[in-house]
Amino acid sequence: YQKYQLPLNLLCYVKKRLGCDFKSVKGARFMAVDDTVTALGDLAHFHRERFDIPVVAVSGSNGKTTTKEMIERVLNAGWRPLKNYGTENNLIGVPFTLLKLRRDYDSLVLELGMNRRGEIKRLAEISRPSIGIIMNIGPTHLQYLKDLNGVYAAKKELLDFLGRGDIALLNGDDRILSRFKKRGLKILRFGIGNNSDFRAEDIRKEDYGWSFKVSGAPYLIKLASYHDIYNALAAIAIGRIFGIPQAKIKEALSSYVSLDKRMVKSIIEGIEFLDDTYNSNPLSMRSAIDTLSNCGSTGSKVLVSGDMLELGGKSAYYHSEIGKLVADSGIDKFISVGKMARNSFLAAKKQGMENIWSCRTKTEAADILRKIVKPRDVVLVKGSRSMRMEEVIRCFITFYTR
Repeated sequence: YQKYQLPLNLLCYVKKRLGCDFKSVKGARFMAVDDTVTALGDLAHFHRERFDIPVVAVSGSNGKTTTKEMIERVLNAGWRPLKNYGTENNLIGVPFTLLKLRRDYDSLVLELGMNRRGEIKRLAEISRPSIGIIMNIGPTHLQYLKDLNGVYAAKKELLDFLGRGDIALLNGDDRILSRFKKRGLKILRFGIGNNSDFRAEDIRKEDYGWSFKVSGAPYLIKLASYHDIYNALAAIAIGRIFGIPQAKIKEALSSYVSLDKRMVKSIIEGIEFLDDTYNSNPLSMRSAIDTLSNCGSTGSKVLVSGDMLELGGKSAYYHSEIGKLVADSGIDKFISVGKMARNSFLAAKKQGMENIWSCRTKTEAADILRKIVKPRDVVLVKGSRSMRMEEVIRCFITFYTR
């Protein structure tokens, strides 16, 4: 109450909404509620209602954090946006972001995350977005959502919330998103295919990232992953919608740098490491494999892949599919780490790939790396967040400098 300087009538609203009680102790107000997360969301919703500003909400199976950061950078060229920091994208992080709204902000950019049905619906009810972005639909959180249709239904809760005159900005190359239709919404699409309103053309791999054109205007992003083109296209679309000049959009994107553990490049004794250890799922793993296989290295291309978690009963299947993809990708050496990632190792081995290893621990993987890599090699390390695959790089440095 005191920290966010919320009005007394807001507390009365919460009391009426939840049937709670509160009392005054030494000038501070305390409320007893049945559910603190629900109460926090209601407080944030009430506060958000005090501001008549455009709200951009980003969701999707892959790339939503980078897209949110790119959008905020683009909007800063002409607006004063507030964003949620890091991945504060859940039923606690989003309300705390909303409670930071002040009159000196004129726009809001939010990342909305979930791992089960109903969460994005609730986040949309709290934040009331006017522009909804879905980056893609991929196999994530399958232990709760079962299959891609379940993922789509959960993500679509954002679009279902949008009303007449609002904007839905969707990946035009995503097969599942192509089925979405809703009367009264303005539906725009971004992508590389012909059915996109914001389409990347003349795509070229540069030493420092990717260059491409949209409606004849040139853009450059200094990011390693091909998938980041899609993230940039969503930011370009929002910049155009908000009236940001093309030159300002170009400048904002060209100066954007990777977030921590998202395809971050480092050189250790002449060996190039790509740290993509923030998270992993089958969709982002495919993107990482594509990035490594097309990196143009004169040395060996080495993939170190940890378990992809939260895939439910389909975990073995998706790990095996990744192993087949690695074997056919042109990657030279493959190290799997973890119980489920062993399925990737076995599938790659069955495909005839040589120079592959299956490890139980990250220390074991780092020890193997020390023995098989040399200057000019490129090593990409990836895995789900709780696998903490960045420790492979730390262990490698320790081994290497002994």
